[in-house]
Amino acid sequence: MQETVDVKSECIKLSIPIILGYLPVGLACGLLLSDAGLTWWQVALMSGLVFGGSAQFVAAALIAQQAGIAEVFISVLLLSSRQALYSVSFGPYLKEVAHFKVAWLSYMTADESYAINVSKFQNASPQQPWSIDDALFISTSTWISWIVFTALGALFGTFIQIPEVISNFVMIAMFIGILIPNLNNRMMLNTMLFTGILAIILMIIFQSSYVIIMATAIALAVVFYFLKRQDNRRVT
Repeated sequence: MQETVDVKSECIKLSIPIILGYLPVGLACGLLLSDAGLTWWQVALMSGLVFGGSAQFVAAALIAQQAGIAEVFISVLLLSSRQALYSVSFGPYLKEVAHFKVAWLSYMTADESYAINVSKFQNASPQQPWSIDDALFISTSTWISWIVFTALGALFGTFIQIPEVISNFVMIAMFIGILIPNLNNRMMLNTMLFTGILAIILMIIFQSSYVIIMATAIALAVVFYFLKRQDNRRVT
């Protein structure tokens, strides 16, 4: 019993920093989505279904530019595709777990909760156990907090009119804030440079906002190719 209490206490302690980190980002995201034309309940619904900060910021920018539904959907899908890889990596640790729990964990997994859960699964032992229920606690609490914070941001947005110049500045600042912490190795840096240069070239050629989708898709394919080649070299 004491062991269960200790694990749940640890789950709460691990969740709090993520939730506090989501507070300013969620409010900003909700505010920008509201400024783009979404109501607070639409923002809450989107946060529950998408649960992706970068994807929702991109969606806010595209909606504000009156982009088509297909463009928004494909952009969000591409930016959220990494979560499918997260879900696959849980497989070895959840072989005996009910499928609906695995599906629920996969659905609610974000970058931050994934980092904690995968580390806990890898280092689990009889003395320091980590179960699917513990992982679900982390993911569910952070998922709910994101919905609440973005909805609150959207509610504030109904009372606060953001000038377009400030809105654009906040959007750019948020993207930089999301990007910089991820530039932690040469591959990430090269991927950023390649995608940015490719997007500029495609924009010059096609003069369309769809180049964002094109550049992202091409960059994903190139990165996948190089990662696959690295894996093959390790095997041989």
